Amino acid sequence: MQKNSKTNGNGLRRAAANGNSLKAILREMCAQGGWVLAELWVLDEDKRALCWKETWQAQVQLKTFVDASRTFAFASGEGIPGRVWAMGQPEWIQNVSAQSQKKFLRVDLAKGAGLASALGVPVFSQERVVAVAVLFGFEERKKDAVLIQRAQSFAPRIGAALYPAARQKPGMRTALSVRDFERYAQELMPIREVFEALKDHVVVTDSNGNILYANEAVARHTGYSVGEVLGENP
Repeated sequence: MQKNSKTNGNGLRRAAANGNSLKAILREMCAQGGWVLAELWVLDEDKRALCWKETWQAQVQLKTFVDASRTFAFASGEGIPGRVWAMGQPEWIQNVSAQSQKKFLRVDLAKGAGLASALGVPVFSQERVVAVAVLFGFEERKKDAVLIQRAQSFAPRIGAALYPAARQKPGMRTALSVRDFERYAQELMPIREVFEALKDHVVVTDSNGNILYANEAVARHTGYSVGEVLGENP
């Protein structure tokens, strides 16, 4: 019985670790936002570029796009990953296949794969961008603030998976689950437009102090982007 108990405990720990693996997080991002492909680009300090780290894809037909993408590296300001890295802000493109090669370097690959909508999200560690997650869909989609904030809510988990030593901050309280984030995001929908129109910055937290929402004025008043503060405990 003691041996079985130890085995079960190890199994639970492995399951928890697998759930927080980069591929598992990317898969969950796709499931929560209706995306078919998620890729993670991580900063290589020596190359001064974002290099491919991990991918999750929903369909085999995306394999050619994924395999070719692994050979790319993005400098600051180059492509979706590079622009998100440089600006520290999410970027939404309604249809990447309709873009110029200058704006989307992999446009020919995207056309071949049938990809359209795309969203890039920054991942921060110690107040700087260390990675960028890029999500793709088969259909054109107009910019959606809820989907953007939903994707941003995964950024702290990606950062923790990349840098486990920085996972637990002093005084950190209970982390916000994706399910709770979705519920709160829906509750905030009726007043979101009002908050965005205000010149003063607005921050909404849950009972544990996790930031659920911040308007764009936050960046102007604090110097921190919306992506940096979501999910944090002020």
